[in-house]
Amino acid sequence: MKKPILLLAFCCFIFGYKAQVSFSFAQKNQTLRNKKNIQYYNNTPVKTGEEVIWWEDFNGGLPEGWTIVDSSGYDMPWIWTTDSIYGAYAHGYINSETAENGFIAMNADGYNTVPQFDPDGELADTLIDVDSYIQTSPIDLTNYTNGVIIQFHQQYVSFWGMHFYLEISNDYNPQNPDEANWIYYTCNWEESSGESTIDKTMKFELLGDYITQGALTLRFHAFNSTHHYWCVDDIKISELLHNNLVNLQTLNLYEWDTIFFEHNILYGGLFYQIPKNQTQAFVGFISYVKNESTNEQINAKLKTEIIYTPLLNSNDSVVFQSFSEQNNIPPFHIDTLESFVNYIPDKLGYYTIQHTIEMDSTDEYPEDNTDSFHFIVNDSTYSRVSDSITSSIATRNYIGGGNDGNGIGVMFSIHNSTEVEGIRWYFSKKNAQFFELINQGSFKYTCKLFAATSCDSVYHFCDWQTTPIISSLEYTIELSDTGKWIFTPFEKNGSSEFLEQGSYLAFIETGTGVGTGEDYPVGFYIGEDLSIPQPTRGIAFLWVDNSWGWIKRNPSIQLIIAAENWTGNDGVGVEETKNSNAKGLILHQNYPNPASAKTVIKYSNDKSENIDFKVYEITGKLVFVKKSENVPAGTHVINLDISNINSGIYYYTIKTNQTEVTKKMVVIK
Repeated sequence: MKKPILLLAFCCFIFGYKAQVSFSFAQKNQTLRNKKNIQYYNNTPVKTGEEVIWWEDFNGGLPEGWTIVDSSGYDMPWIWTTDSIYGAYAHGYINSETAENGFIAMNADGYNTVPQFDPDGELADTLIDVDSYIQTSPIDLTNYTNGVIIQFHQQYVSFWGMHFYLEISNDYNPQNPDEANWIYYTCNWEESSGESTIDKTMKFELLGDYITQGALTLRFHAFNSTHHYWCVDDIKISELLHNNLVNLQTLNLYEWDTIFFEHNILYGGLFYQIPKNQTQAFVGFISYVKNESTNEQINAKLKTEIIYTPLLNSNDSVVFQSFSEQNNIPPFHIDTLESFVNYIPDKLGYYTIQHTIEMDSTDEYPEDNTDSFHFIVNDSTYSRVSDSITSSIATRNYIGGGNDGNGIGVMFSIHNSTEVEGIRWYFSKKNAQFFELINQGSFKYTCKLFAATSCDSVYHFCDWQTTPIISSLEYTIELSDTGKWIFTPFEKNGSSEFLEQGSYLAFIETGTGVGTGEDYPVGFYIGEDLSIPQPTRGIAFLWVDNSWGWIKRNPSIQLIIAAENWTGNDGVGVEETKNSNAKGLILHQNYPNPASAKTVIKYSNDKSENIDFKVYEITGKLVFVKKSENVPAGTHVINLDISNINSGIYYYTIKTNQTEVTKKMVVIK
């Protein structure tokens, strides 16, 4: 939370407890943590550094010889699990390479949730600090005289006051454990940024003069934390090289919201899908580069290429290239390489922004020199996320649980006037646990669109109106909606659906009455996409306690706008009816477009008559037909299921006795 009123509410909630709570460990996790697996170890010297010399991916359980020590006095140990981490502040699965075969977790959130591990529970009264570590058996790396890189993937929810450390000793003796000396690496160094999900790979260097003194013992130690879990997976150790630059992270600077921010830049949180009539310029690229080697690297520079692929064309082409200035980077230092540009992606299709670090010497491990970002220019879907779901966000639980009735929204910038159609969002599979309430019809929602009243040009967050400019009907969730994308159209009135330039919030509400402060009995989980870089400034907003506040998350919420009638020279040109209004028959562009599972097609006619509806492949093959029927005058909607057809360009046609209108749609899987 970034708004002061929300921070104050949070602090009051956390420190307002008086009763003491004793916990017992969940039976399911007790069973899981007792499983064993083979510890992977490679004693063969690796000269190039291109292969990992020791690794652990927790395949099937905890490794043999590892130790768990819980000093809290309340049975709050580390666990092994393949399941989502549950609790009042927990958000989902770690986004690691091998999450499906298991990972380790300190579930401080679950331990302090009542009832324990309840994904819908509130924080306990009183909160109890965890103090627990999980420790490896000794790892003999004394032959690697250059030194080593220790890396692992982690996920946690950042907040002030918690302590997560990687602790390393080269003289640990289980017979005299208290005499060991430890060095400490802070793993939650981003905690000062406030509440946000951190899901990333961490790396630490150990020089040869340390590791040659004895076998290494690693500890993952969490203490002084009452909630905000910590998950760890895919621990790897590789040899330190003589020449190796690592592209830690690249920021793609996209021109954002010229009304309020006067051409200021949003760092991160880019749009993954951008309607063509809303594209703006990329104005620069910044890479943070680390020298993870023993030699100084001379003339390091950032090379950026933008690669374009038409929607139905496998031929890639480099459409833009830039270089930064050259810097010399000393061993183990981090430097910043920048290039400032002006490039607008103006064609429909797929784009890849590929950043590569180059230098004078030959990099011994070039695989970590490159960072890339993918996005799609389409005609109707505006989105900061892909269709992939890697986590979930609750419409509650941002002040310790129990705040049902709140909603969550995502900010979008409209640069050119357009017509809005509705909101597409993901009803998380995590909601399946509430099947009884869903079957009772207790899960209701409304989609709304709010306009910004003001935006702060320093902190880059907006305040929003409390009355929406346009809304959907209130809908009741069905059990079949669980784990699916839902498209919700707005109720148009002939004026509110037309948006002018400005900032807007696409909002999913768990009831009615945003702005009234009402509290509703049921909230739910919305998907999140951690595969897309998260923003360093707020683009996701909550309504809590009669106030807007922002969080650093990336909810799976997409804004669907009216499509342009595009044809011609975009690499996807086809023939279609140029005049969509033929003798009173109006056929609209489908939305979303491109579509992957379902799409909505709207048409209207000024009289009652027989209507045929057909869908063709680009080759002319008929793939769908709706039998002719007499349709009354007015506007009608066809909900088309395209889940069983392949990616490609298709035509859809509305035909009466005298008129036929055709448009195209794009299907991507």
